[in-house]
Formats: sequence, structure tokens, C-alpha cells
Amino acid sequence: MTTSIERGGEDTTLSDGGGGDRPSLTEVTAVVGSGARFEGLLSFRGEARVEGELEGRVLARGGTFHVGPTAVVRADVEADEVVVAGRVEGDILAPRRVALLAGACVVGTVRTASLSLADGSSLNGRCEMVKGLVPAA
Repeated sequence: MTTSIERGGEDTTLSDGGGGDRPSLTEVTAVVGSGARFEGLLSFRGEARVEGELEGRVLARGGTFHVGPTAVVRADVEADEVVVAGRVEGDILAPRRVALLAGACVVGTVRTASLSLADGSSLNGRCEMVKGLVPAA
């Protein structure tokens, strides 16, 4: 499993030494903690969680992207699943599902096969329900 982070043309790859293509559901590959700010491309396999600020682009290959309740994400997001409790300003492409939890706010276009909106969440933009959606490479 690897995590690639690109900043200003430099590419950094982190590895846990494991050989599997699919990490366990409890394993988080990348974290942007509360109070932290990240700019650039966040590319990963598995799961990633943002609690702070992220600006740029998120690309998950076969993974889940979690936006915590204190997070502000200004980025286009591509992941199999996206779970939002905080704020996302940008388009979301998630072939499997998008879940907006209570207090979540998304401003942008959401393209997914399954969308759930909890009471107290908001989606300001467009929603395209598409079965058989394949993320861009």
C-alpha cells in the first residue's frame, strides 16, 4: 500500500511495506489532522481522513475519503466512497456512494450511484445519480 503526496512538483511516496492491494477497513492511509493545512494532490489507496484544511485535489484509487466535522476541503474529490461530516467545496465523483452526515455541507456537483443525506446536512449544487460510474484514471 502506498500514499503519494505531490507538492509543488515534488512527489513523495509513503509505504507500510505491506503487499496487499486492499487494506483492511480499519486502516487509514493518510490523515490531515485538526489544525493542519495541506495544499496539493492527495493520492492514496485505502482510506484517508481530513480533520483540518485541504486545498487542491483528492484522488483515491479503490478507497474511501472521510471529511471530519472540523474539516474544510476545497478540492475536487475522486474516491469509491466519500463520507462527509464537514465542508467540501468542489466536485465529488464517487462510483459507490456519497454520505453526508449531520452538519455536512457540500458545494459543488456530486456524481455517484448512491447518495444519503442525513438531517442537518446540505448539498448546494447538482447531483447526478449514475449507475456503473467509473472514476477517471
